[in-house]
Amino acid sequence: MAIIATNINDGKNYIIVGCGFNLPTPKNPVFLMSIKEQEGVVAVCDESGKIFWMNSSELEVVEVDGILVEELLL
Repeated sequence: MAIIATNINDGKNYIIVGCGFNLPTPKNPVFLMSIKEQEGVVAVCDESGKIFWMNSSELEVVEVDGILVEELLL
């Protein structure tokens, strides 16, 4: 199963491989925030297979298993 998302800032496509929430760091004490206040992050990979995290607010899902999202949600 492949989920393809587009970065809304640069138009580049990525494969979604996982998701979660920001982890706490000394500069970013997320543990003091409720789940509703935390920003979701998505693990994606690019065309070279490199995996990295992006904020979920920067992505839009465009395709699931080769089917466009607008076709899935009719």
